Parts: sequence; C-alpha cells; structure tokens
Amino acid sequence: LKNVGFAANGETERYPLFINGRPGSGKSTILQYLFAHRLFMYLRKPPEERLPNPPVYLTYSQELLDVARKSVRAIIECNVHLATEHDIDFDSDGNSEYMNRSFREFQPFLLDMVPPEDKARFVGSGYIDFPQFRLEWDDQRKRDPEQQVRNLHPELAWHVIRTFIKGMSDSDGGYLSPEGYSELSKDHRTVSHEIFKLVFERVWEKWYRQECENGRWDSQDLTRYILDSYSEGRVEIQRYPGIYCDEAQDFTRNELELLLNLSLFSQRRLTHEEVKQVPFAFAGDPFQTLNPTGFRWDSVKAVFHEKIVRHLVRYPGRPLALNCQELSLNYRSSQAIVGVTNVIQILRGILFDMPDLQPQKTWFTTNTRAGEKQVFGNRDATPQYFNISDETFRKSLYERSDLVVILPCQQGEELEFVRKDEFLSVFAGDGAPTRNFLSPMQAKGLEFETVILYKFGWEMVTHYPDLLKPFRSETPHTGDKALPLEYYMNRLYVAASRAKKTLVVVDTKEGIDQLWANGAVANLDALVARYNKKRRKENWSVSDLSIVQPGTDIGSIEVRDNPKELAELFYKTGVGDRNSYTLRLAAMNFRRVPDEKEALRSEALAHEFEGDLLKAGQMYAKAMEKEHALRCFWKAEKYAALAEAVNLFEGSIFHKAATFRLNFDPTRPHFQPIKDFIREIRRTFELEPRFFLDPDYKDRWMVLLCEVGSSM
Repeated sequence: LKNVGFAANGETERYPLFINGRPGSGKSTILQYLFAHRLFMYLRKPPEERLPNPPVYLTYSQELLDVARKSVRAIIECNVHLATEHDIDFDSDGNSEYMNRSFREFQPFLLDMVPPEDKARFVGSGYIDFPQFRLEWDDQRKRDPEQQVRNLHPELAWHVIRTFIKGMSDSDGGYLSPEGYSELSKDHRTVSHEIFKLVFERVWEKWYRQECENGRWDSQDLTRYILDSYSEGRVEIQRYPGIYCDEAQDFTRNELELLLNLSLFSQRRLTHEEVKQVPFAFAGDPFQTLNPTGFRWDSVKAVFHEKIVRHLVRYPGRPLALNCQELSLNYRSSQAIVGVTNVIQILRGILFDMPDLQPQKTWFTTNTRAGEKQVFGNRDATPQYFNISDETFRKSLYERSDLVVILPCQQGEELEFVRKDEFLSVFAGDGAPTRNFLSPMQAKGLEFETVILYKFGWEMVTHYPDLLKPFRSETPHTGDKALPLEYYMNRLYVAASRAKKTLVVVDTKEGIDQLWANGAVANLDALVARYNKKRRKENWSVSDLSIVQPGTDIGSIEVRDNPKELAELFYKTGVGDRNSYTLRLAAMNFRRVPDEKEALRSEALAHEFEGDLLKAGQMYAKAMEKEHALRCFWKAEKYAALAEAVNLFEGSIFHKAATFRLNFDPTRPHFQPIKDFIREIRRTFELEPRFFLDPDYKDRWMVLLCEVGSSM
C-alpha cells in the first residue's frame, strides 16, 4: 500500500494516482484504503470546521459501491492508529449523511446535479445503453442498401459515437466532427478517418442523432449537459476536496474532464509540490472494458495534463510526474487459472501488437507435492475442457444445478442465447433462468468458486474467425477491424477471471480445436518466444502460463458455490443495478436453499423494476410483505387485487378505499357511502398521516378524492 500511494518517506501521499490492476489484483482495496484515510481526516473534524462536502468515491456499479462503503468503514474502525486518534460514530445522523454523500454511483450522482426543471429530460424509458443500442442498430443496418453500412458492427459504431462523437467535444463544445477527428493525434485515433466519417454520416447523423433529439438519451448526453451547464454558470460542480474513481476504464474523455472539474482545487493556482497532494485517484483495467468505451490510461493522463496541470500549476512548463502504478499479484484465483488468463493476455499482446503487457502472479502457492494426484476443484487444479456433444458429459452438466455458466453474449441476451442453444434450450424455462447463466457483463465484479466458460471457442469460430490470423500472416490486427476482436478478447478475459478455484471450458469440437487446443495457443514455449522477441526485457516465461487440458468427468468437481451465498450475491447485485434478470437468478438460488419467502421477494422486485406492479404486488402478497404489496397495488390502481387480499389488508383504510372504488359509480353517486368514506379517511389521517403524505400513496389519494368530489 505504501509503495503505491505514498512517497519514499512512507508518510506523504503521492497524487495524482493511477492504479492499473488486472482482476483480483486488489486495486479497489488499495483505493479504498487511501479513501478511508482521506475520509477519516474529514470526519475527525468538528462539524463546524468541515468543508461543505466530503471527499467522494465514485464507481459505475451500485454493488461495487456497497462493498466499498462497508470496506472503508471497516478499515477506519479496525485501524488501531485511527481508532485511538479519534473514535468516529458512523451511525450518528450527521456522519451517516456524510457517508451517503461520500459514496456515489456515477450516473445517479450526475442526475442529482441536474436542476429540477430539466430533470424530466433524463428520466423515464428513453435511456439507451449498449445492449439497447446494439439491438436497434442491428435492426437498422440489416435494412440498409449499402454493404459497407450493413458491415458496421454495433461495437464499432458505439465505440465511435460514445468515445469520439459524443465522448469528446470540439473547440466550441459541440460534437466531434470528421474534421475534428482528423486533428487528433495519431495516438488518440483508434479507427480510420474513413470509418469515422461513415459512422458519423450513416449512424450518427442519419439515425442516432435524431433519436437523441427526440427524447432518447445516453450517459454522454447527461455528461455533456452537466459540462455545458457548468461552463454557462448554471450549475456549480467544484465541490469536493478529494476525487477517487474505481472502474475508471468505463469513463470517456468528457466524463474524465467532468471528474477533474469536481475538485475544489480545479480553479486554484498551485505549486508542483502542492499539486502532488491534491487527491485525484483512478483505478481500473482497460482490458475489462466490455462496453466499447475506448478507454486508455494514456488518455486519462493526457486529459489530466491538459485540464488540470495546465490550469492548476503556476509553472506549467516544468513536467509533473504522475504516480502510475501497475499491480502484478492476483489475490482471487489459483495459479492455474491465473495462468490461463495470462495466456489470454499474451495472445492479446501478439494479436494486437501490445508490447508492454506484464504477466500476473498468483498470491497463492501450490500445495500439490510431486506424485500426488490433483483434485479437480482445489486451488492448484488444472482447468479442463469438455466437448458439449459428449452425452455422458451432458448428463453430468444437466445434474449440476449449482454451476455458474458464463455465456459469450451481451448483457440482456442471456435467455435468448439459452433458448437458441441446442443443449441449453432445455433450461430455457418460462421467461426466467433455471440455471446460473451470466453474460460477461453480468459477471463483471463478481467471483465464484467454480465457473463454466460456455462456447467461447464456438463464438470465435462463428463471429470472429480471423482472430488468430496473425499467427499465420505475421501481421497484427490494427484499426477498425481490430475493435470487435479486442472486445471479444475482453469478454473472454473477464469471464475466465471470475473463477477462484475451478475453471471448466465447455465447447463444440470446432471451438475446442480452433481455440483451446489450437497448436498456436497451446504451445506455450512458442507463445513466450514470439512475444518476448519484440521486447527489450523478457518478462514472460512458460511458468506464467497454463493451458486448458482435456477433461474426464465434470462430476468430480468437489468445489461448489453455496446456493445461499449465490442467492444473496445476486440479490444485492440485482437491487443495486435494478436488474430484473439478476434478481430472478437470486430467486432461483433461494429456492435451492430452500427459502421460498426470499425467492418471492426477489421475483416481486424483478417485476417491480420491469414496471409490472400488479405482478409485483401479487408476489409480495404471497411473501406476506404487506407494505410492499400495498404500495404496488395502490400505485398501479389495482383495486380488485387489493380488495381480494383480505388476509393482508382487511380493515385497513386502503382495503376500504379499494372496496369503495370498485362499488363507486360516479354517474349515480350515493351520498351516504361517500360521507362514511370521507369520515373514515379523516379518522385514519389523524392516526396514520403517513399513509396520505407518503409519495408512494399521496398522488393516488388525490386522484381518488378528485373523482369522488367531481361526482358530487
């Protein structure tokens, strides 16, 4: 920790800090330790001496944010030096509020900056993420008469739009045009000028821009709105004494500029030594970028120099050394699994001509002595592959409902992939998962004892057949054609790195032959020799790598994921990300525990996130969750369902209101029932005013009372 975040004296923090770490490297933990120190310095002051806002920890995922909040609190409470210096009561009203303001998910954080009069623009069903863009652009391009437009993959189009057209700005703050793109330095251009122009004219101008101007929006629209409002003086964003960003690979150039402007110090003039103490810290891994963002550490550094150093430092001509750290250890996975992800990395280096990649080392040491048999599922077990067409294997896989299976598809496409797959279709169910099927994006940030990689070799053969072509042509992939291949490699890399103890590959014969058992991939000596040939320092050795071996019996896997732990993990993730699919995975695993009440709660929340309040209310009612069932029925005006739930609501004002509304005929009002109903409302309001003032109930009461009043 001191080597990463502190100067040679071990006392002075070294900022700005950029932490590059592969999966399981502890990059988030280091960021949390540094943030804990900064937050403690803030909270130990009396409230009247604190700055208006605390330092802020940002990430793109609510699940990661919840973990960070708990970790930072534990770090402060368990650190004997901090605890003895000042005892902080995190549960007090004041500190609890500061904790909530210190940990923020990036998009809701930005939405809170939007003035009330403009908030309607960024709410509702108009939001577009990459899975939605992919679905809609696939439909658009298939109907285009021009072949070159039909050949524009969604990954490439989204990359150009999100990273450049909307993710950067021209000198006037507008969208980046083909002319502006041509003026970028060669290092910052990732596609040819011709491809950029084609995407700009045929995807952006002809289709996507119109969508965005007609009420649709994506994360870059929100970022640009905040930046424009800030430059026009309509919003104030320079509020925070420290900025810490996890999963930085998901940020674009405009988002990075916004992050840097959040600092209280962004408009100050400081010396070089003072700038080194301004807390900016970023942690990320560009190889875990699953949605095409074009993230590169060089871009982060360039933006930092351009937007901060140039304006912040009194003498900008003098270079400012940035604290850039690369973490080399893996604290999650076994030596054999780290060896497989290292193979993916060295393949990446060869295929895309990336000469500076480093192998990752495992923190775990092998326990198998010479001559002892490895047990499939131990920390030192060798990853194995199986042919999906083998009937014995199919039977074993069918019986193992505990396994986590990662599919080579995009987020939101899991059930569609399962329905179309010859073998997995038996697990399709009725619109809900019956096994733990995840896309790489769904699995990102999670870890499991055992992971099945399903048909990634088939995916390569089917959609990316030229991936390994550089082994034959000696020419690496570059430019436009390389992008979809790079993102496929990222999905494979993220999927493989989720496993802690056991990694199993399941594939077609062709997928195994062309990827996992391919001579170019499995010859580790040749891989190392080829990659090291172009490097000044030979950092890679065969001992860093592992190949996936032919398997024998999947039933011999001894390590199993606990269904209760899986259920709780999926529930937390689903709630944090408002993801109905993940919540249904939670429900499935709760039933394996078994815990039917928690399963019903998970399904109810999934329906609620999807907007089906009637179904959500029915599930809550089955789980005897009275308050949640009432809220859903009432908001959806499902008076019949509310009236029928006698066991939950009989005698309540809501049950009486539902019964009254079902029997009420505004064309033939009977005044005595109306008087009785109004009298009951008054009596209940005196006893339980929250039922009428709570936002979940208030609007519907107003509508009901207006209906009654208008009939009189």
